[in-house]
Amino acid sequence: MHVRVEVNQMRNHMYGALLVLLTAAPGCGPDERGADAQQTIDETKSPVPIKSEDPISASIGMISEAAIATCGGFTSDDAAAVLGLSAGAFEDRSEIYSSKSSLCSFMIPGTADGIGFYLVASGSIERAIAEMEMGRGMAGIAQENIDRASETTSLEPPLQSVSGIGEEAYFMEANGSLMVRVGNVQIQVLHMEEPKQMQEVGRMVAEGLQNN
Repeated sequence: MHVRVEVNQMRNHMYGALLVLLTAAPGCGPDERGADAQQTIDETKSPVPIKSEDPISASIGMISEAAIATCGGFTSDDAAAVLGLSAGAFEDRSEIYSSKSSLCSFMIPGTADGIGFYLVASGSIERAIAEMEMGRGMAGIAQENIDRASETTSLEPPLQSVSGIGEEAYFMEANGSLMVRVGNVQIQVLHMEEPKQMQEVGRMVAEGLQNN
């Protein structure tokens, strides 16, 4: 099945849900996280103790800027393989925001169907780990706010850990995205109808970032 992703919605998502999770200053892009944001991370560390899902993967180092700029080597061929279509059906609309962030978008022209994910690099592996933990802590708060606003109660847990992808990964119920960390980079795979397809995208991108 396809995922419906409007590019404008993807941009809004990046400067909303993702960057909030990364404790960026409101309204600033990934490269504009200032001293105050860094100080906040250093002082608070995370809502819960930092722990890696996969201690063996701790040896993975910093990801290169070139790998981020090329979406970890993910291409229209990969999008086609995930969705079971021909590579010619996709248009690469990826954008490089800075040396530390990219929007990777592979869309079917004339539709809102395709695959989209963000890559955001932190200044260190330790900071990326802390930011992922902050995301874990904020997932419950975000879901509570949604339930309160909609006057409903979600039947799904706010966060679901996923093993075997990158160094750590989890699904967030609040925005339907898959968050993956590899080295100092966080991958946000945007919502798709099939969670298994999201996991496959996350796995492919994580491996590509390590190898590029």
